[in-house]
Amino acid sequence: MEHDGQEFTITSRKLAHGSIDISIGGATNLRDTLSADDVRLIGKIGDEDLYRGGVSDPDDLAHRLRVITDSISTFAFINSIPTPIFLGLDRTTLTPSPVPRTIRGGRARVLQSYFRTQLDDAILEAERLLTRQLSILSNERNKIFAELRSQFVLSLFVIPDVGGLNIDTLLDRAATFESRKYTVVYALERINIQPDAIANIVEPFFAEIASITKRAFDAKKDYDKTKDKTKNTENLFVAIGPLFNLAPSISIIERTLTKVEEATRNDKMLSEPLETYQRIMGSFFGDSGKALVFEENAVRVQLPSKKTADLTSLSSGERQIFVLITHLIFNPAIKAQNVLLIDEPELSLHLKWQRQFVTAIREASPSTQMILATHSPEIIFDRDNKLIELVIS
Repeated sequence: MEHDGQEFTITSRKLAHGSIDISIGGATNLRDTLSADDVRLIGKIGDEDLYRGGVSDPDDLAHRLRVITDSISTFAFINSIPTPIFLGLDRTTLTPSPVPRTIRGGRARVLQSYFRTQLDDAILEAERLLTRQLSILSNERNKIFAELRSQFVLSLFVIPDVGGLNIDTLLDRAATFESRKYTVVYALERINIQPDAIANIVEPFFAEIASITKRAFDAKKDYDKTKDKTKNTENLFVAIGPLFNLAPSISIIERTLTKVEEATRNDKMLSEPLETYQRIMGSFFGDSGKALVFEENAVRVQLPSKKTADLTSLSSGERQIFVLITHLIFNPAIKAQNVLLIDEPELSLHLKWQRQFVTAIREASPSTQMILATHSPEIIFDRDNKLIELVIS
């Protein structure tokens, strides 16, 4: 197994008279030998009779269990590692759900288990997870662009810095300023400036700057070429004058552009998981002409007819992909547990999907260690170096 970038090997071996030898190798070296009595006692941790009061002194038994398990170094190490998440043949959900159970006469004990549901319930759980993430993303984006809106307004009250400008400096600034039009337009769209206002005011503003800048560049070029500088001085100042008049506006917008670019970077970071999610889901659903669409923080399925339906319209294979990819990208418990076991991932997946399955789940959660039990050559594909063949003798 792998944890925090280190590899470990956990081995258990049954010895004579029912005792068990447990060893951990790799980045650490630990070893314990459990007597047959200890093995029987530890086995009672999962004994239903223990929780139904089927033992004579559960308080004493619980105490003895704690003493034994606390003294076993290999158990302590294993308990320090996140519990793997298991996706079985019934395609249960992936959310850890500690279940409290009380030993009669003793303290409450939490057993780490996983809430098991049918696939339809798993779909609903994944849908809730996704819509919650959409809501969080929407709220965070609103905060980013509300702050940006404030920056636009406050920039009107900042005295522009145009001191020390000369013709060459102003021409350089004007030339680079024009190329940032799309950044400004994007930011204005994000703070809910109407498209008509952008088209009627912002676009002509940048077009006029481009026109003025070109005339100024041409006049400067003619001025530099001519030997009689006095002859073209007047033409130069006529062409460059409007650009100097725009210098305060350019200065104000340049100052605001720093905030715009910061907001855009933050928005991109927030949106990256959702973009990854949409790309992966599209690689599967595109084959059937379906797509996931988001409407007011809700998720719907767009059918080939372009009508939308709820998630129950997905096929069995599509449902499994939806549940798995949604949890891998958006479920914080997956990141915490960092090991995922999947039994027969090829179920309900046609051959093309089987071949792209491993690539998709690795992209969805690169930091999660995946252990797959499969009979499908398409799942293995060209990953023979990752294959451990199990042979029953």
